[in-house]
Amino acid sequence: MPAVAHRGFPYHSSVVGREVRGRDGEAVELVGRRAELEDQRRFLDRLGEGPVALGLLGPPGIGKTELLSALADAASTRGIRVVAARPAETEARVAHAGLRDLLVQLPVDAATDLPDPQAAALKIAVADEPMPGDATGETRALALRAAVLGVFERVARHGPVLVVVDDLHWLDPSTADLLSYAARRVQGPVGFAFARRPTDLAPDGPRDLGDPGVVVDVAGMDDDAVRALVRQRSERALDRSEVEHIVGVAAGNAFVAVELASAADRGQDLPDSLDALASARLSALDGDSIEVLRVASAAASPTVALLRGVLGDEVDVDRALSEAEASGAVGLSGGLVRFVHPIVRHATYVSMPAARRRSAHRRLADACRRPEERARHLALAAIGPDPAVAAAL
Repeated sequence: MPAVAHRGFPYHSSVVGREVRGRDGEAVELVGRRAELEDQRRFLDRLGEGPVALGLLGPPGIGKTELLSALADAASTRGIRVVAARPAETEARVAHAGLRDLLVQLPVDAATDLPDPQAAALKIAVADEPMPGDATGETRALALRAAVLGVFERVARHGPVLVVVDDLHWLDPSTADLLSYAARRVQGPVGFAFARRPTDLAPDGPRDLGDPGVVVDVAGMDDDAVRALVRQRSERALDRSEVEHIVGVAAGNAFVAVELASAADRGQDLPDSLDALASARLSALDGDSIEVLRVASAAASPTVALLRGVLGDEVDVDRALSEAEASGAVGLSGGLVRFVHPIVRHATYVSMPAARRRSAHRRLADACRRPEERARHLALAAIGPDPAVAAAL
């Protein structure tokens, strides 16, 4: 069975998730990350010998996602099968959301020879079907854990596998439990790599997958590295004052530096803070595009079809999304709508007035087919206690 490309990460970004190119159009390497890339090389060397794990820890925008993407690219180049997930804050309580994202990237026959109880448990989890009445909760949980472990081991018989989870702090607890169980017990060349924010910035989410052999604290870039990054990513030669302004505002944050360089390329005034940068992304769009992005920011897994169903009678969703993509706020791929970065998604969501936010969740609840996701939207749409919402939950 040949290895397959990881398809980048399942999202699009001007900073991460795809091959990075400089102003001359040539592919470029990560700036200021030599030590981290060497850690990743050693990690991949060990992957061929058996199970390994790697964690990246750092604040938003510091460069964790770009490092994970580089790891996935390097693994794919070596012929390693890579499956990747990047959960969003809005789906952190949607059971098995991350598991579905990972399983659809595996061969369709990966679970065909599982024992019947395990195959049934996996089907139930992925399809969100009702549980059989003759199985206890503990029995179902054990069968599902064994099924996920079995799937990874079966795929690894044909070659090394790397499971990559970005923004682990937003991974739903059910998937985190399953992956941790597999990471601690898997036999064979299966690697687990994740990135997450520090506990003080994300106190409630999962903290690791199994027992990572290496946890790297991803520090901010020094000023010289930021200058080099700006020169590498900008489409024109920025003057010294622009570069130094970016260095000062970015404070070592790679995402902020690249976004500011992009703003300078477009001739925009350079914001003085991260919040102002995210707000500038939205203010450059027309009202319809902002409205579509606001609804998308409230959805667990926004798609073009979902947004058409919710807003199609009011706005030209396709045109609005095209404008948003051209601005760099989102990327469109395979019908999915992916924000350039969680920072932009969060800024879009909190920009909605409270009443508009509740309305967005009500409309999304009407469009959802999954009971758990619908209940979540109903809860976020409620002003106060609601017996109907309580029953749905």
